[in-house]
Amino acid sequence: MKNNFTRIFLLLIVLIVSANILKAQQTSSFLSGKVLDEKNIPLPGVTVQITYVPWNKTRDALTNKKGYFCVANLPPGGPYTVKFSRNGYEIQSREVLSLDLGNSNDLSLHMRRDSKEAQSNEAE
Repeated sequence: MKNNFTRIFLLLIVLIVSANILKAQQTSSFLSGKVLDEKNIPLPGVTVQITYVPWNKTRDALTNKKGYFCVANLPPGGPYTVKFSRNGYEIQSREVLSLDLGNSNDLSLHMRRDSKEAQSNEAE
């Protein structure tokens, strides 16, 4: 009985140490956020284009029905350019100087209606 307890205890220690080692070896970052309109209503279907400037490598995502997006497996560091676009809204860009390794990097914003489209709707 004592021998089984010792084996289980050692197995738990090995699992805990292994989990910490694997976590320490994470080599990527991720960027997430929420996109809202001017009235704080979540905007689904916004294209989020993330460009890692040093390599000119681009990744795209869409916001879900609650306005959230998340892009994983991004190189840590930066700089990044993040462009938000959706029909009927002004295209917006943000600069992100650096993404932290393995940490949550949040970028949220409010999108404004496209004034050109609003004017054309009023003219009709």
